[in-house]
Order: sequence, then structure tokens, then C-alpha cells
Amino acid sequence: MKINTNSYITNYSIIQKQKNRKDIQKYSLNINFGKNISIDPKKLRGYYLAKCKIQPEYVKYFSKLSNSQFEEAKKNLIKGYTPVDSALMARLNNDQLKIYTTLSEEKIEPDIAFLISKTEKDVQQRCMELIKIGINAHNVLEIANLDKQQREKINTLIKLGISDINIADFAKLTKEQYKKAIDLLKQGVISDYIIDILRIEEGNSKNRYYKKYIDMGYSKNSALSLSLMSLKEQKEVHNIISKNEEAKKLLFKNYEVIYTTIQNSNPEEKILIFNKETQIDNGTKIILVQILGEDGILSQSRLEEYKDHSTSSKLKGISDLYQIKYGKYGDIKELTQFICNRNNGNVIGVIHSKESKNLDGCFESVYYDITDFQESSEDAELINPDIEQAVRNQGKIISKTTKNKDGSISFQENFKWNHHITSREYNEKKDRNGNIISNRYSYIIKKCSNDTENQEKEIMNISREFIRNPDGSVKNVINGNEYKLSYDNENKSICIESEDMKKILNFKNKLPIYSQESLWKVIKNLSADVLIDIDRNINKWYYCKDMDSYSSGINKTMATGKNIPIILHETGHLLQEDIANNDTEFYKLYEKEMNLFYEKIPYNEQEFIEYFSPLANLCESDGIYEFIAEVHMILCTYGASETEIKTRSQFLVRYFPQTIARLAKLMGKTSKRNLLE
Repeated sequence: MKINTNSYITNYSIIQKQKNRKDIQKYSLNINFGKNISIDPKKLRGYYLAKCKIQPEYVKYFSKLSNSQFEEAKKNLIKGYTPVDSALMARLNNDQLKIYTTLSEEKIEPDIAFLISKTEKDVQQRCMELIKIGINAHNVLEIANLDKQQREKINTLIKLGISDINIADFAKLTKEQYKKAIDLLKQGVISDYIIDILRIEEGNSKNRYYKKYIDMGYSKNSALSLSLMSLKEQKEVHNIISKNEEAKKLLFKNYEVIYTTIQNSNPEEKILIFNKETQIDNGTKIILVQILGEDGILSQSRLEEYKDHSTSSKLKGISDLYQIKYGKYGDIKELTQFICNRNNGNVIGVIHSKESKNLDGCFESVYYDITDFQESSEDAELINPDIEQAVRNQGKIISKTTKNKDGSISFQENFKWNHHITSREYNEKKDRNGNIISNRYSYIIKKCSNDTENQEKEIMNISREFIRNPDGSVKNVINGNEYKLSYDNENKSICIESEDMKKILNFKNKLPIYSQESLWKVIKNLSADVLIDIDRNINKWYYCKDMDSYSSGINKTMATGKNIPIILHETGHLLQEDIANNDTEFYKLYEKEMNLFYEKIPYNEQEFIEYFSPLANLCESDGIYEFIAEVHMILCTYGASETEIKTRSQFLVRYFPQTIARLAKLMGKTSKRNLLE
């Protein structure tokens, strides 16, 4: 095939070969300007993918495509599909494509959706039926491929509360093994343990410690969970339990034991987690959890899992109680937090948050202060959700999101914590396509003297305004400085003007060809300071699903979907290196407020910000960097577009006022200087 190359292609490295993957190989076109040369058509794929700025880790999905499929994938990219979806969809026929699309709408991962779509129609149908009743998509293929006799056990196993990952293993058991397994389940043995216990009792697995603990009278759950630990861990467990008589009894009551350490202090803190599962007649699974530290019981919880795999939980910590309702994908639908007096346990406040049907894409949150309300003497041990109903219109509201008659949403929040008062106000209106027509944001933090709250000193004051004009341009006011943003849709450039100064930002070469229009629409909803930071710190902006978003200031790359709070979070990562490496005051405040948080707040509430804490290594996060990135999002918006974002940002705003104020200064969010100077 003959092509006439353009000069800018010279020595262009097409794509890097990924280790241990059968990807498109690394190419380098050593081309003299203007000459016609022969090039393998497959090499043109590499050039196209590089030009489109497809992430290297996604290239493998294109390597298996035929020429016609590759052309179809290119069309999918232009339509705005993610690279993975585009490549996988190109390999499917029309009937399979319908299944894949349906599964994607159900938020099923692309690789799993593809495998299901490629199966025989009867298997496809069984997979869809299993997903419809709440079986995790990761497990449906194995279950759907069971033989007819094995499949007859599925409904029974589901009713018995067998975890999805174990259903196929249970269905494959012999008649005698199956009977034993069901008996063990009825005895309260955790379904995850039953297959291992059967192997041990049948002599097919060597585990001498299991028999030792059974002979001591421990429950099967306790015996197996302990036997799977190292000798050192088993010793640590018994050292902690020996100091607490009530904890000893749990080993005889079908609780499994989990040993772990919390490194939020020096030396590290050792804790035990006791879990117990029971099944009730209506199919609801109940999981009881108790957490024991070296100094006693720290928290208790009750988790209920329903037939549709949605869940709710009631959590009792040192001073706070929670009731949380989750959707079948683990997303929070409703959260009621009962604030308790640390001395007597009486409820003194209630936070009720829920995913709003009236506010599209928003997480409603109302905080009731019931310190002066008579029924606040309700015994906290009851964990009574009716308290929240009782205080409506009687308790003092300190946080609330509402929908206005003009279709806009308003958010107000006021917190007091550790001699600091935080106030946030936000109003936003969008058109039918989700474009921001206007928003206004005010975020103020004041420090009070220790003896009186009347002596207040303002340590942070942010004001932001974004108003779209009839001609499509935007008036953007940041801390009193007014900017006009004008957009060149063809060249994907933005002109930012202020008084007699202006700056042109060019995004065309930074955006993937296949998703330029999708990302460009989002870019037109971003403020001037955010646009300048992104332009300054990236050379490439990839397009991906929200959950796969990332950014790197070192590599000057960013990958996001169209979710604005997530884009603002990733922009924060672009700024993190200078802050983390150069400001010791930020570290001091972060450590000070984090230590106070862990000292005063129970474990149940700590979990909401674990991702931003020194414990972040437990959930594969670099805590302090994630803290910086999340605060950047908070400083630019109130973050109510996602349930999890709303919940975690509320906790950061509440408990870390000094650290946030310091970051705001370092990021220039409080500056009254002109951005264009």
C-alpha cells in the first residue's frame, strides 16, 4: 500500500509494546519527507491509535481485529464510545451487540459483557436471567454453563444465601457432599468456608490447626478462620482475646475471626474483626460484625442483604450510629447517621442523606441538630431510624440540598468543629443537555478563639460565579476578578479575557480525535482557573470510563470521562507534586487534623475518608495525594453529582478546615490576583 507521508510523522514512535501482552508491536516510521513508501496496513493501525491518543494499555483490544472490524471500531470511536467498548463491539454481530449494549447499560464490565455476548443464545439467556435476579456478573458464566441437573439447584442455593462466587462449586458437589454442605450452612457456617471444611473433614486437605480448635470447642467458622492464619497471627489473636471475656465467647458462636493492623499510630494498632452470618425465612442474609481492639470493643454493626442484592447496615461505633442502604452494585442510596453524646450515648444529631429522585444526579443531604429536642434522650443502643423522622421540622438544619422552582439546585452547609466554623453555599442551573447555565459558589472558613466563638478570624474565603451568555460565551468571576471565556468550536480553543489581558488555550491537539466533541462539551463547563491548570500541566487528555480516570503531572497526561467532579479531582493530581514536595506547613496541618480525627471519631466514620488517610495503603491509595486531589474538587464545586463523592467530601469539609484552607492558598484558589498576570 502506498501512502504519502506528512513531515510531522518523521521518527514517530507508534505505540509501545506491553510486557506479556500480544499487542500491536512497537513501530517507528523512519520516513523521508514527501517520499512514497510501502507500509504494512497493520502498521497504520498503530499510527491511527497513537494519533487518537489511545492509552497503551487499551491497544491490545485492537490487535485482534480484522481489517473490517478495525474500520468498524474507528466508527465507534468517532461516535464517542470508549476505546475498550469500541474494539469489543466491532467483534460482535448485530444480535450479540444488542446483548452487549444491554449489559453495558447495567454497568457490567466490558470484558465480561463481551464474553457473555459471544456465548450460545441459551447460555446468554441464562446469564441475563441470573444478572436480572442480582447474581454478580463475574460469576454468571460459570453458573450458566452448569449442566441441567446442576442448574436445578441454583434457585435453592440462592434462597439459602450462598454467595455468588460459591454457587457453581456447591452445584457441582456430589449428592452426599451437597447434603453435608446444606447442613453446615443451616448450622451457621459461612458459605465461603464450607467447601474447605468438607475437604478437611473428608481428608482431602491437611489442616492440623482446624481440628485442634474444633477439639477446643470453637465454632467451625472460628476454627477455620484461625487455622488459615500464620502461627504469629494466631498468637496475636489469643493475646487480644485473653484481655476480654466477652470476646472469648464469640469463638464459640459461629463468628469468623479476621486479624489486621491499623497503622495510624506508632506502634501499629492490632484489631480483630468478628463476622457472623445468619439467614432468615424471607431470604434476607444478616451479617453481624464486632470489632475488637487491644483496649476493648470498638464498634458493632448489622448488615442486611436482600434478595435483589441491595443491602442496608446499622453501625454502632464509639459515639456514632449509622443506617446505610446500598444498591445492588454497592452504591449508597441512603445514609442516616445518628450523632451521639460521647458521655451518655444520647442522640444529639441526625444526618439523613439520600440519592434524590427529584434532583437528577444529586445526593440530597440534610443535617438535623437535635441537641435541644426532648426526644434526643432516646437510648442510642436502639439504633432507631424513626428518630430522623421525629426531628423533621424541629431539629436545626445545618446542611441541605434542595430543588428550586426554576429547576436549579441549591446547597447550604454550616459546620462547627475544633473551634472552626465552615460555611458553604452553592446554586446551579443546567439546560436539558446538562450544560451549566449558571452556578454560584461561596466557601468560607473561620477560626474562633478558644474561649469564645464570637471572636472569629477568617482563614479562607472563596467566591466563584459561572454564567453562560446568550452568545455562548461565559462570564466567570473568581474571587472578584471577572473573566470572559469565548470558545472556538472548530479549533477547540478558548480565549480567556480580563480587562486588557487575554490568553488563548488550545486543546485540539491534546484531545483524542475519537472523543474530541464529547470532551469539548465538558471543557466548556469548566472555570478559567481549572482550564489554565489543565492546559499548563498536560499534553494528552485521554477519554475513558469514569471509574478508570487518572492523571499524571510527571507524564503530562490525564484520562477522564465526562463527570465534572472527577475531572476536578484529576486536575488536583496535576498540582500535587509541588504542594507535596515543597510545603511543610501543609504536612503539619494534615497530620494534626488527621490525628484528631482518629482520636475523636469512631472507626465506622473513619471508613468514609480512609482513601485520603494514612490508612490508604489498605485500599491501594496514596492517601495524602488523594486528599490534595479531592480538596481541589471541593474548592471548585460542592460535589453532589455522585453519592460517594458527596458523602466523602462532606466528611473532609467537616473535619479538616485548617488543612483545606492551607491547600486553597497553595492552589491559588483564594488569590485575588488576576489569573492572566
